[in-house]
Order: sequence, then structure tokens, then C-alpha cells
Amino acid sequence: MKKQNRARRHILSLLFVCLLFPPLLRAAPPAPAATSQITTVSLPLITGMTRAELKHDAIPPQCAGVLVLCPGFNQDGEYLIRERGWREFAQKHRLLLVALSFASKESDLSPSIQRGYYYTEKGSGKLLLDGLKKITGKELPISIYGFSGGAHFTHRFVYKNPTKVKVWCAYSFGWYNNAPRASALHPPGIFVCGTQDERLASTRDAFLSARRAQWRVSWLGVPNSGHSVVAGAANQVRQFFDDVFSMKPADAGTWEDIPKTNGFEKVTAKSWVPKKQPASSN
Repeated sequence: MKKQNRARRHILSLLFVCLLFPPLLRAAPPAPAATSQITTVSLPLITGMTRAELKHDAIPPQCAGVLVLCPGFNQDGEYLIRERGWREFAQKHRLLLVALSFASKESDLSPSIQRGYYYTEKGSGKLLLDGLKKITGKELPISIYGFSGGAHFTHRFVYKNPTKVKVWCAYSFGWYNNAPRASALHPPGIFVCGTQDERLASTRDAFLSARRAQWRVSWLGVPNSGHSVVAGAANQVRQFFDDVFSMKPADAGTWEDIPKTNGFEKVTAKSWVPKKQPASSN
């Protein structure tokens, strides 16, 4: 009985403390997560588009260029701006991070209709350029990365605007029906696709078409990968971008055989690799 009374008194004491000093027994609230202030820029809709927005981070001091990130079909690319890998790359090279947030009806995007935002020559490319000018107030070199639907947009944008682009990546897209023009001013780029992705053939055909036009393009096949962005492949894309940024005008790069395991089992091809000119021994 005495033990029960003591236990009862102990519980009452705790309740008394809770009533008088509730903060003492409450867990401290979690510290707010560090977030970046993302700005949305709305653009005028054009035929075949249902959404036209750009998301961008704060403009860095002494901004040296723009890095445009293009997500998959009809997605909002804001999540790409928040990815640590892209943020660190942009910070290293003093680039403004911009994400595409374009959308169209799926039927308009089909290769038979060609009226949606994938087809940059129909107006969505100019829309991006006008939006970037609105954000920065001037023209800056563009680096651009796109996955899936974003890769459709990316390679068409680059083919239409080669002199405005510094480096680019098209990561896996579903059909290919355009070819780049031969040009001495083509920017280096990299095509990426998983070897188990049903889009492998079309992405590979686009790469080979660019090779025939003598563009400096690299190939990255991701073994045993389907239609998704693999973290290791994304890191290799950023390394490719970094190597291009470190090149000087005299650095021509080199051509290397593509391993058979990288999606070229039945085709022999070479991939361009950005390498610096070796230092003179004189």
C-alpha cells in the first residue's frame, strides 16, 4: 500500500510539473531545413503548350553563364535545382541555375503532330531564350541538361542554337527524327542511355547522326539500367561538363572506341572525349 501511495504521489508530481512548465518536457522543434529561394517566371503560352514557366535560383555574383535543367515529360524541374550535384557544379563555375517547367498535351508531342514544347523550332526554344534574357538582362553562355522529355527539348534546342550553347547532355529520349547541320561552331555534348532502356536505339541513332555531321559528341551507355537517371551517370555527365569548362581553345579533345558493353554490341563507333592539349616539351 505504501509503495502504491508513493507511486501515486510521483505521478501527481510529474503532472504538476507538466502543467507549470510544459516546455521543459516537450521535444525541441526540428531546425528548419536550409532551402534556396526559387523564383518562378511565367512566360506567354504558345500554340501546343499548356504551361510555360522557368524556375531559377538567385543570380550569383559575377555570373559567368546559365545552366538549364530540363526534366522529363511535362515535369516541373525545380527539384533539379535543389539537387546537390548540380548546385555544387553551378557554384564552382558561377552559373545561374534555371529549370524548365514546360508542358503540352501528350498528343501534341507525338512525332506525327510535332506541336508541343519538345519541338524547339516551333517556338519553345525562343521562349526559353526570351525567358533567360528576362531573368539576367543579357545573353550568357548556356549549358543545358535534359532527361527523357527534357532530352527531346535539349538536343533540338542545341541543334537550332549551336552558337549559344557551351556544353550539353541529352539523357535518353524516345524517338529521333531530326539531324544536326554540319557546323564548325558546334558545342560539345554527351548522349546517355541505359542499356536496358527501350529508348536505347533512338538515343544511339541520334548520337550516330551527330557523329556523321562531325559534331563533338560523347556516348555514355549505362549498363543494366532502364529509363531512369542513375546517380553515377549523372556524376559522369557533370564530370564531362567540368572537363569541357576546363578546356582551352587549342584543346581539340580526342576520339576513343566505345566499349561493346555500352550499348554498341553490333555497331563500331568512337566517342569524343574532352582532353587538354599535352604541354609542349620545348
